[in-house]
Amino acid sequence: MKLAHSPGEPSECAEEEFLAWYNDQGDKEAEANVFAAELIMPESLFAPRAAGTVPSFEIIESLASDFQTTLTATAIRYVQLSGQKCAVVCSTNRKVSWVWPGREFHHWIKRGRELRAHSYAIDFFERGPDAPEMRQMREVPRDAWIDGESMEDLVSEQSRALYSYGSVITLLWVNC
Repeated sequence: MKLAHSPGEPSECAEEEFLAWYNDQGDKEAEANVFAAELIMPESLFAPRAAGTVPSFEIIESLASDFQTTLTATAIRYVQLSGQKCAVVCSTNRKVSWVWPGREFHHWIKRGRELRAHSYAIDFFERGPDAPEMRQMREVPRDAWIDGESMEDLVSEQSRALYSYGSVITLLWVNC
């Protein structure tokens, strides 16, 4: 027998109740994220500052400081509005957690796939979050990230540790 909860009294949601609520939300969270990004990093102010820059976390960190936003939110906004062929990738437990490609980035990076040994992001998990290789923009074979690409073709990669999440965020840039 299920007990009714009285308004104003604390209650505990079971996992299935939370999942039912979450699944009913549809695209509301995505819409809220788009609204928030435009509110705190308006395209009219952000795009001119991102346009024409060479993609790097130094640029993104500077924009994050100026707009008082998180590194992740600013990186996503940067790939959306910079006009460059770049993407942001978040990796956790040596696997790609999510990918946010810019409009000009026409490559597929599969969620859930293991990081490859010839990417620098793997150094976060193998050598620790302060591995110097992650901090600089470096070229790696495209197949380190992009399935079906040649080892001869290169992509630029730069990463930052997300310490509190045990994750690494990577900026990828196809400069061709």
